[in-house]
Amino acid sequence: MFVATLPHRIQIHPAYSFNHLIKQVQNEFYSFLEHTHYPLLQILQDLDYKHSSAAFLNILFDFITYSSDTDLLSINQAQFQPVPLKQKQNVIKFDMKLLFFHDPTVKNQTISCSLICSEDVYDIETVEELSKQFQHLLSQLFVKHSSSTKTTSFDLVNQPISKLSFCLQNEPKEIQQTIFHRLPNIKNEGPASYAQSRIWFDERIRFDRDKSQVAINNMPFLYRLHSQHTLSTTQLHHALQLILTKHQSLRTSIIFDNETNKLIQRIIDTNDHTRKLFTFIESTFETDEQLHTIMYDEKYNSQLFHLDQDLAFRCHILYYKQISSNNLLCDKDRIIFNFHHVLFDFPSMKIFLHDLNQAYATNQLPVNHNTDLRYLD
Repeated sequence: MFVATLPHRIQIHPAYSFNHLIKQVQNEFYSFLEHTHYPLLQILQDLDYKHSSAAFLNILFDFITYSSDTDLLSINQAQFQPVPLKQKQNVIKFDMKLLFFHDPTVKNQTISCSLICSEDVYDIETVEELSKQFQHLLSQLFVKHSSSTKTTSFDLVNQPISKLSFCLQNEPKEIQQTIFHRLPNIKNEGPASYAQSRIWFDERIRFDRDKSQVAINNMPFLYRLHSQHTLSTTQLHHALQLILTKHQSLRTSIIFDNETNKLIQRIIDTNDHTRKLFTFIESTFETDEQLHTIMYDEKYNSQLFHLDQDLAFRCHILYYKQISSNNLLCDKDRIIFNFHHVLFDFPSMKIFLHDLNQAYATNQLPVNHNTDLRYLD
């Protein structure tokens, strides 16, 4: 049997509820279900797809509905029933397989699940840790937790999924007690991290650089001032320079070394005045449609960032109707901070805004190399 499988990407918003996520997945599934009969080879030909030897993620998810009544066997007047084995030996062609079993015929309907992993990829400790984390996640979603004062449960409709945690009970204490420090044997260059490599290679596997493509790792954040507030663009530009001086991850280039055949990250020296550390541009808009178009370009334009040149951050100033003559932003103007995901994530935004406020207000930003961690560490 030939199964045509192509990965389908969806973006999960941390502020959405679990129910919203389920509906989102359901709608996405139904949207492409009607096209699943189309042969895979024909799809690739229509897309003028260039074959890649890179394999897709070998992960299988399956939901199985069965009836326990069919497990009963009767021969003449002798009744038989299956005997469960304490340990099942599974041979699978996937690196990981997550199976859910549902029996609608029993009185108290329950769903059981089984996590099966290949020994070629996972060791027993990793599988046990994954199963505990998954069980903890399910417990948060569907189990009511009682205390001396009240009984609580996760609100599937209203609570954001960002409130869910994969950390087990003993893990937060371990994280808090962990002391991080600079690695003494690493200076300004080293191998790219696993996450950086995954993002970097993913862009090159899925997209043809010789053709127009849609970016999938741009992270733009749109802001406006409160009424009757102003902001100096000159002072803002200087504050951003202070931030890039402190946070080396924002001035780190990602380069593929052809000699060693490895992806490396290299921190750019701030004393190198020939290098442009970030993009700072100004433009105008008049309508919401124009603002939406600009924001769309910031989100999906693949030419905005050049990781090999250390351009992974940009600030886009949007003036309403005309550029200010006194370099001041008002409440009608907009600011877009845009980052590439290979060097930035959503939790980092809180740190960025905190340091931006300090750098803008005090015109300085202390640098402590013992506490400021880098991807290299």
